[in-house]
Amino acid sequence: MCAKVGSPLYEHLLHRSAQDVERDGPIWSLLEDHDADPIESMIGLRLLGASHRLALEGSAAGLAAHYPSTGGDGDPEAAWRELAAVAEG
Repeated sequence: MCAKVGSPLYEHLLHRSAQDVERDGPIWSLLEDHDADPIESMIGLRLLGASHRLALEGSAAGLAAHYPSTGGDGDPEAAWRELAAVAEG
């Protein structure tokens, strides 16, 4: 869906995040307290919004390097690696 509205980066990040959740990775660790939240809570979009905020405010420079909105290169796999690293803390 994200690619259809012009964000292949977000589509990739959501896809990789879903894979990570299925294998109990660092994204799952962030989201597990919201496991029972209704679908309407849009937890995936909230995750992306939070990651975008970190990139915009300079708290996640590695992530910002790949977000086009912060002048980054738009590399989806590199952005995923940075998002996973941020999630690992």
